[in-house]
Amino acid sequence: MENNLVKLAGGESVNRLILGKGRPGTEISPELINRMNPEIIFISSMFGSPIDDFCSYCSKAGIDVDATRNDRVYGHTIPVSDFGSPRWILGHMHIADVLHPELFEFDVEDEAKAFYRAFYSTEFDLREVNLSFAKPFRGWALA
Repeated sequence: MENNLVKLAGGESVNRLILGKGRPGTEISPELINRMNPEIIFISSMFGSPIDDFCSYCSKAGIDVDATRNDRVYGHTIPVSDFGSPRWILGHMHIADVLHPELFEFDVEDEAKAFYRAFYSTEFDLREVNLSFAKPFRGWALA
């Protein structure tokens, strides 16, 4: 789904160029990532990590690409909005904002509030996201 959102927003996902078998994915060497040299990287909101941790890992692993050099690594503003749930439209808006800032300027959090009211009949508060999917770095703490 993430690859489709990037394409729909006018980008090209280098993930589609990787040949391999297996789920959830294929291990990719730092050398291959460096050759592909992505300009922008989106970290999946489902399985991602904080951007600083991600970039630190890349550096230690020898990954040196335009996206990491130019601070173009992004997490999704709304958790679990980048794959197969109706919330994909929120992920699409975020990706479009990043890829085409000259065309789009969505306030994705405000859009999420309207979306949750219209489709789930509930209020959306980023600090109170569904903890079964959100990451600890999103601000929650165990009681």
